[in-house]
Amino acid sequence: MPQAGRLSDASSVETSATIVDNSTVEGRTVKMYSTLSWDEKFIKTWAQMRVVENHNGRATPAKHVVEGAAPPEYLHGTPAIVANARQRLVDHGIDPDERRANGVIAREVILSASREFFAAGSVADQEMRIAKWKAAQVPFLKEHLGEHRLVSVVMHTDEYTPHIHAIVLALKHFPERQRGHEWRLAGEVLGATGKWAQDHTAYARAMAPFGLSRGKDKSDNKHKPYQDHIAELEAERNGYLVAQQEIASQQAAIDQAMVHLAAGWARLVEANQKVSEEKREADSARAAALALVQEAACTQQAADAREQRLLLQFELLRDQQARADEREAALDRRERALNPRTGDAAMSQLATPRMDAQINSLLHRSRTDFGTVS
Repeated sequence: MPQAGRLSDASSVETSATIVDNSTVEGRTVKMYSTLSWDEKFIKTWAQMRVVENHNGRATPAKHVVEGAAPPEYLHGTPAIVANARQRLVDHGIDPDERRANGVIAREVILSASREFFAAGSVADQEMRIAKWKAAQVPFLKEHLGEHRLVSVVMHTDEYTPHIHAIVLALKHFPERQRGHEWRLAGEVLGATGKWAQDHTAYARAMAPFGLSRGKDKSDNKHKPYQDHIAELEAERNGYLVAQQEIASQQAAIDQAMVHLAAGWARLVEANQKVSEEKREADSARAAALALVQEAACTQQAADAREQRLLLQFELLRDQQARADEREAALDRRERALNPRTGDAAMSQLATPRMDAQINSLLHRSRTDFGTVS
């Protein structure tokens, strides 16, 4: 017959884990706590225990788990929690199907710690810390609650904070023979007044080497059922998903804006290139026009100079014509004086045809040049 275990106020569990000092997280001081929480609902039927079995083994899908996370890890017992519990009762001389109506079969306890305890440091630090913490859980449960009561211990790392579910039978030893059996199921074993505070204190002492502390007694922080924790985690997860959706929507809007910005920038670059090309063409046209103006000015200067030269030549010819006329008049007077009979016909023969030709040619060239300049 199995020996009775003891439910003590403190634990004598020894652990090889070294003290893990994680009081500073991301540059701020954080005090981390160990947590032990009894489920408010006692397990009174095998159907209720089957629900717990399916939940702890993830046979029933849970909405609050992280996709792709590690499956449940059984630290004690097997996934067949109902079968193991029934067999444990048989081992203690109790018929699983002959129980007191509404009697307590078992109760679930959840062990965990502050989120920062698991998340601080590098991935290697986290893995080492979790491994040492995990190794200390079953020894504590066996020592504090009794190995004969411990049916299942399973660890979940697929939620926001790693934690452990333990199923504890309400076995109590009655040494008096007159009661019939030495072992019976008694709910007070798992629900005595002040038990939660005593268990929490014992667990805090056992977890002290990890740098974890116990919460203050009589604080305003009341014990919350596990389902309340799950509801809070679900609300936090939903808030996170909403925030992620908002971020994704904002990112999509930013990406769309970047596309429009890139297109606008490309158009601006193209416009600048076009303006630069047009400016180069305008500068080239301006330079060509300036060259034409300069060339026209030079041409005008050359024409003016040529006109001056022609005017000088014309004046010279006029002077020559005047002198020729004077000589002709003198000759005419002389002819008349020598030969009174000689008339105008004789004088016209004495005119200088060559000089007339030169004057006519000069006048023609002058008229031609003036017409070109104008």
